[in-house]
Amino acid sequence: MTLTGVVQQIFETLAISEISQGQSNKPKAILTNLYLGKINNMSVTYILILVVLAGNGEVVTSKIADFNRMDQCFEAREKVIKQVGRPIINYQAFCMTYQPSGVS
Repeated sequence: MTLTGVVQQIFETLAISEISQGQSNKPKAILTNLYLGKINNMSVTYILILVVLAGNGEVVTSKIADFNRMDQCFEAREKVIKQVGRPIINYQAFCMTYQPSGVS
């Protein structure tokens, strides 16, 4: 299964869990919008960030790329980890949701 498929499956599982607990379809809509890069009907961007802890204790951060969808960012993160190597020690790559102010 692709990473995109895994992310979709997680969202579906979370949504089904919320609905089965007697809640409305609202959680599923929220999760779907988050997955598609929209929060409160406002567009968001997913930014892949690399944080490295240097030998002298200095923290170095770098913006790697912007993505329109969360799954695209996660796929790129996996590629970065594959390039840098495992175990993930003294570094971390993560996807951060960014919503520019005044953008909807």
